[in-house]
Amino acid sequence: MVYRIDDTTAVATLPALPTDSIGTPGFFTGGSTSGGAPTRVRYWWLNMVQEELAAIAQVAGATLDKSNNGQVLAAIQSLIATSAATAASSLAAESATRSSQIATLTADVSNRVSGIYGKSSGDYQMLGLYQQATTGRPVGVYNNGTDDVYAPIANYVDVTTVQTNLTTEAATRAAADAALTTNVNARVSGAYGVGTGMYDGKALIQGAAGPSFCYNNGSSDVWLGLLYGVQSSISGGTRTTINGQKMLIYYIDSVMGTNFKITFPESFSAVPSVFVTATSEFTTNLSAWINIVTGTVTETGFEVNVNATAGGEASTHGAGVWVFAFGAA
Repeated sequence: MVYRIDDTTAVATLPALPTDSIGTPGFFTGGSTSGGAPTRVRYWWLNMVQEELAAIAQVAGATLDKSNNGQVLAAIQSLIATSAATAASSLAAESATRSSQIATLTADVSNRVSGIYGKSSGDYQMLGLYQQATTGRPVGVYNNGTDDVYAPIANYVDVTTVQTNLTTEAATRAAADAALTTNVNARVSGAYGVGTGMYDGKALIQGAAGPSFCYNNGSSDVWLGLLYGVQSSISGGTRTTINGQKMLIYYIDSVMGTNFKITFPESFSAVPSVFVTATSEFTTNLSAWINIVTGTVTETGFEVNVNATAGGEASTHGAGVWVFAFGAA
């Protein structure tokens, strides 16, 4: 039974603790024959016992009942059972969590050991990873479907070496860029290579008549026309074009006899100046000389006579001829 005292002498609120007759905490006594007084049971002590027992029943959810003498025991048993159930539930949840984590860890460890952790389609399964004694570097081993491949892995020293080399190269490039910038600026300004008594260049342009260069002599701008040329190959020789003028230099085999027609590899826009010279006569190896037939030079070619040494006869075996032609392109 747990029930608060309901005697007509009881009060509705818990009285304050007394301030009188306060001694040292101890134990009850029934008095003695030698005149010792028995211990008084005070109201505040009874209230304390009453509230302690009532609190046990009430925290377990019981309604105080003066006819039930088992409320405190039932309350304690209920509290123990509830605590045990809560602990069991928490333990079960923690066990499930641990089991899930262990399963995940086991799978991860298995994947790492087997070499398939993080592997995607098209990747190769790792077969091993070891430290190579000869290089001091880790080596990964995998099979590409045909052969085992041993792939060295860069270590910290490799990375720092690359970083050092990159830093050095960056500094070299920066110095080269600075020098190039200085040279470009000097060329753009026209001051590159200018010494005492020289003038800075002001402009270099491509005009309708060709390239021109401009400088200032201290009082006025001076424009100079520049020669420019392009050289390319033609059959047997070369072509050189300078400021609208063309020069053809080429060799011809087997020129013989009189009024032999020689056609330029490409025509001129006006009648050019032509010079020719002959080699020895083929087969006989006799000396040969050549002359241009008067009045035969045109924009497209000319005629020659080739004579052999013997008696001034016309060459019948042919000679090699070098042709030099100059004229408007």
